[in-house]
Amino acid sequence: MNMNVFIIVANAILVGLTLVVILFAKQTVTESRNTTKAARDTASALEALLTVARDTATSSESAAVAARETVAAATAARAAAERDRKAQRLRHIAELVEQIFEKAAAADGRTRPALRCIEQRELPPLLVSAELPLPKCDHLAGSSQAGLVFAAAVDARTEIAEQLRQLHAAGEAAP
Repeated sequence: MNMNVFIIVANAILVGLTLVVILFAKQTVTESRNTTKAARDTASALEALLTVARDTATSSESAAVAARETVAAATAARAAAERDRKAQRLRHIAELVEQIFEKAAAADGRTRPALRCIEQRELPPLLVSAELPLPKCDHLAGSSQAGLVFAAAVDARTEIAEQLRQLHAAGEAAP
């Protein structure tokens, strides 16, 4: 009988231990399921984050392209405005050169060969503000004999016309 009791007690202990193992196994399975679900949720969140990152990259790229186009347009507009400003200054200088030319043509051949007119004094400040190399116009501003003033005015006209052509060509070549 002692042996039967011992076997019954041993079986009861084994059944109890089996129940404990089953309980731990059930907890392990539950935690495994929770971990698997968390991993799936994390993967879904990462996919959503990746989609947002791609959209942001696309938006950023579009913004960068738009910014480059804006900078290019602003640069072209600034260059066009600068060419226009230079052309206006050249036209003003050309008006003075024409007035000097007409006065020199009228005075050429007179008994008094000296010629110095107010337009010649107005020319140097305009030449400085023109910011272009105009050596023939500069020479015209300093000439004082009718024949030399006339010849210098002819050269200055040619020089201004060439500068205007170059500005016009630069405007056409600009995008």
